[in-house]
Amino acid sequence: MQELDLSNRKQIFELVSEHLGYDNSSLKRFEKQLFEPEFDEVFEELLEDATDNRKRWAVDENYLQMLDRGWEFFQSYFSSFCEQYSISYHNYRGNFTIINKDRIKLRKALIDFYTANNGKNFAIQFSTATGNKDYIVEIIDNHLNDINNRKLPKNGIEVVLSLNFADWFACSSGESWSSCLRLGGNYSYWAGLPGLIIDKNVAMLYITNRDKKSIFDIKDLDKIVSRSWILLDKKDNFGIVRWFPSNYLDIDRINRITKIHNKFYTISGSFGFISKYKVNLLQHTNGASSYIYMDATYFDNNFNHLEGSCGFVYYKDGECFEEDLFSLEGGLAGLIRRGTTIVEEGIVPKFQCYQCGDRVHEAVVRYFEDRGMCENCYDESVSYCDYCGDDHWNDDTQHIESVNETVCADCINEHFFRCNECKEYYYNDKLRSFEGVEYCEDCLNEMNDVHCCQSCKEYFGTKNVEYIETEDDFICHPCLKIEIDKKQLKLNFVA
Repeated sequence: MQELDLSNRKQIFELVSEHLGYDNSSLKRFEKQLFEPEFDEVFEELLEDATDNRKRWAVDENYLQMLDRGWEFFQSYFSSFCEQYSISYHNYRGNFTIINKDRIKLRKALIDFYTANNGKNFAIQFSTATGNKDYIVEIIDNHLNDINNRKLPKNGIEVVLSLNFADWFACSSGESWSSCLRLGGNYSYWAGLPGLIIDKNVAMLYITNRDKKSIFDIKDLDKIVSRSWILLDKKDNFGIVRWFPSNYLDIDRINRITKIHNKFYTISGSFGFISKYKVNLLQHTNGASSYIYMDATYFDNNFNHLEGSCGFVYYKDGECFEEDLFSLEGGLAGLIRRGTTIVEEGIVPKFQCYQCGDRVHEAVVRYFEDRGMCENCYDESVSYCDYCGDDHWNDDTQHIESVNETVCADCINEHFFRCNECKEYYYNDKLRSFEGVEYCEDCLNEMNDVHCCQSCKEYFGTKNVEYIETEDDFICHPCLKIEIDKKQLKLNFVA
C-alpha cells in the first residue's frame, strides 16, 4: 500500500468513524475491510498487477473514436458536411478541417457550408428551406452545444475498474456534475456509501481523463467523466448497474477495451440477475442500516441483489423503507463543522416543505402566510419590501432599478409610476406628464421636440413654447401671456 493511499484510507476512516454514526461492531468491520481488504478471487485476479486496487486500461485513438458519443452525434447532425469534406475523427478532436488548403475551425466551416447558396445545403440536411443566416447559425450552435456535452475530454482517456474505496467514497464529489451521492447533499443518500465496502459483489467502473481531485483531505483521486457500479453474479460475470452522468460505453466497447474473459452485461433486462454474495449491512447506532440508491437491483429477504430497481433504502426493525433515513444541513461538511454525527442530528423530520416537498427540521422552518418552508425555498420564494417593510411572495414584488429597492405590488401602485418611454418605475414625485402621458424627467429632457417651461415646469411640444434667447430657456404660451399681461398692467399703473 502506497503512502498516499494509506493516508487517504486513514482520512476516510476518521470521517466515517466521527460522523457516520455506526455502532462499534459495524465500525470494526468497516475498518478491517478498509485497511485489510479481502476481495473475491475474480477481482483479486484482475488486480494482480494493478496499483492501489485500480485496474487501468488506456484507451487508444481507435477506441476513442468508438467511445466518443460527441463524435457519433457530430456525424449524425452534420452528415452532409462530413461527407463533403471527408471529416475524420482527427479533424473532430482537433476542431479543424482543410478547405482549399486553408485550415479552418469547424464552427466557421459549418456556418459557411450550411449558409452557402442561400441555405441550400441546410435545406437538404435539415429539411427546412430558409435563407435566414441567423436561424441557421442558431441551429448549428444548438447542435454543437449538445455535442460538447457528450464529447470526451481532450486529455488521455482511461477506463478503470476500481476496488479502492476512496474512489467509491468520492464517486460524485469534486466533479463538474453531481448526483445524490455527492457528500455535500443535505439529504443523506450518500450515507450508504460506507456500506458498499462490505458488499463483496461491488466494484466501480469509471472513465477518467487523468485529471485529479481532492475532497475532505482525500487526495489525488481521478476525476471521473462517467462511472457505473458493477455487481458480480453467480457465474462470475459483471452486471453493469447504470452509467452516470452519461453512458459513453456500451457492453461491446467495454469488452473490447478491457479484453478480460469475464463477461460484462447490463443488469436491467437481464432477466434473472442474482448476486454472488448476500450482503451483511453495516448498522448505525440508532439500529438502522442504510445502502446507496439502487438503480437496477433490490435486496431479497436474504439480502441478495436481484434484478429490479428499488431506489434508496434503509432497514430498521426488520423492515425495508424506500425513503431517506437522515436529513441534515450542509452535508458532510456541515457535520464536520458542527462536530456531530449523522445520527445525532439527522433523523428525518416529519415536517414537509410547502414548496419543494423536502422534509426539514422544525428549527429551520420559516413560515409565510401560514405556509412552512425550508430556508432555501423561503429565500427563493419570498422577498422583503424595502418600502413597507413586509414580506411578500416573489411574484408580488419587483426590483426597482431607479432606487435599487425591492418593492411589493401594493406599494408600487400607491407610491410609484412607470415611465412610458424607458418603462422603469420611479417615485411619484418624479412624475412628469406630456400630453396626458406619464414620463420620467430624464426621458422627457432627451426628447428633441419636447421642452420644459421655465415658469410652470410643465412640458410642451415645440409649437406651444417660445424660446427666450436672453435666458436660454423655454416658456409655454399660457405662461408667456401671463408674463406679458403682468408687464402691461405695470405699464398702465405707471402711466
